[in-house]
Amino acid sequence: MKTLLRTPLRIYAALAGASLGIAAAVIALAQPSVGDYLARNTSNPDNAAPAIDALIHGRLGRVPSVQPVMGPVSLLLRAPFAAAGHAIGGATFEYRLGALACLWVLAALALVIALRTHRRDGGLLAPAAIVLVMVANPLALSALDLGHPEELLAGALCVAAVLAADRDRAILTGVLLGLATATKPWAALAAVPALLALRTGRGRALLAAGGLAAALVAPLALADPHHLIAGSRKLAHSMRVYPWSAWWPVSLEHAGPARAWVMPWGLTRSAGQLVTGAVALGAGIAILRGRARRIDTQTALALLAALLLSRCLLDPQNLGYYAAPAVAALLAWEVSRRGLPVVTILACLAGWATLLHPVASPALACALYLAWSVPLAAYLLSRVARNR
Repeated sequence: MKTLLRTPLRIYAALAGASLGIAAAVIALAQPSVGDYLARNTSNPDNAAPAIDALIHGRLGRVPSVQPVMGPVSLLLRAPFAAAGHAIGGATFEYRLGALACLWVLAALALVIALRTHRRDGGLLAPAAIVLVMVANPLALSALDLGHPEELLAGALCVAAVLAADRDRAILTGVLLGLATATKPWAALAAVPALLALRTGRGRALLAAGGLAAALVAPLALADPHHLIAGSRKLAHSMRVYPWSAWWPVSLEHAGPARAWVMPWGLTRSAGQLVTGAVALGAGIAILRGRARRIDTQTALALLAALLLSRCLLDPQNLGYYAAPAVAALLAWEVSRRGLPVVTILACLAGWATLLHPVASPALACALYLAWSVPLAAYLLSRVARNR
């Protein structure tokens, strides 16, 4: 019995140590800037710095009044690392060590997928490529550089939930979904593919996910609901449109001192979120109405990648790092079919070229982005339709 218990612990310890080393190497080499992570900037509803700063300095009563519009999971995970970083080297190290905690989870997921691929196919090229692309692709590095490592954490938890569903681990699937949703609200999109991948226990998984997410989010939300609602409204009611969005071709140029585009027909940013949610629900209903009541892992990962990419396409204010979770799902789907993630590498290069570099005109930026993202999303959905 001791041997049986000791062996998994050794494996988990080795996985934790190796993934921490990989994440630390990426942070050390990339040396990301703090981006939006500014403790004094309390006007940005998507800025985690004020809440983490309050946590690490013991001002717990201040946390609800500066809570960002995201769940507390990444805040709690980052706080001990951020405290150590602050003691070592001030605000910059505070951010980088906090980001290390989020990247650690993504690196662990990358190693698990790489090990599975190695056991299936042999060789080292594909596993090495999987780890490198997962943790150090340009879009993931952009998330680190702009102050949003929680995107990487949420994406890793979403993919992990689908992989747990493949093993028919209903409670674990629910726990991972709950943690993901309590990290970033958009992670609720992963519920559709994860639940559909389960053979049994969908009700238990859904109950675990909803219960855990509510238990994690409710304390801060109830402590200062006005602050949370105000921040949510500020994000949802914004009308501005960026070129890297499916909304840009129908947007209206705003007359003002600075050139900008806004949503048509009086719509706001929340319209994109509603459409994305409708796509997820529609896909789930279509699958349930088909012949199969359960989808296999490849189909579930393809659906997850398609939904996360649709989240980017349909967000009027899409930014480059929003695609990092979609890349994680895309890679997991691709290597479940074959070893080397060629499509994922090409998608990363396309995202790097169109999302992270200035283009001559907004119209050209939009055209270049849609030229690869729309066909990729359509291809993924076609794979889902073919296998359902």
